[in-house]
Amino acid sequence: MKYVLLLIGVVGSIAFLAMAVDFGDSSESGGDSESAEVTSASHQVDPFDDAESGSSGLVLMKFGAPWCPPCRMVDKELVDLAKANLPVEVRKIDVDHRQDLADQYDVSSIPRLILKEDGEVIGDLVGYQSAAQLEAWIRDNASQEALSASNEPKLPTVYANPFMK
Repeated sequence: MKYVLLLIGVVGSIAFLAMAVDFGDSSESGGDSESAEVTSASHQVDPFDDAESGSSGLVLMKFGAPWCPPCRMVDKELVDLAKANLPVEVRKIDVDHRQDLADQYDVSSIPRLILKEDGEVIGDLVGYQSAAQLEAWIRDNASQEALSASNEPKLPTVYANPFMK
């Protein structure tokens, strides 16, 4: 009996550690060179200095948290969305660390996706969406001018919390 309890404790500890390791964005561990996950120490900017101002182009703000499984699933879909070559900048916001932004956009459920064009909100989704659904949603809501904009070299993903990748 005590061996069964010991075995349950060991398995539970291993499961807990596996979940804790998985809390990060798993797309980075694969070394995918086409990944939309680009952040480096040399590009330290406050990504939301221009988020509320008139930033030009399409910006997809993804509100979530590392402990939220659907949010992590959406992160994987955002990597696939990058392959569609849409001229959209993705900004991931951890609601636990940027509660001010979550309050500003009335985020009460995650994952929440807000699409902005030239600083104005043009789309709003809650919940898991596949890359194909996200691409169709962006194309349906964005203007042709924004969609035809050149995809200038810029950081495709900006993190509101520099410690979250």
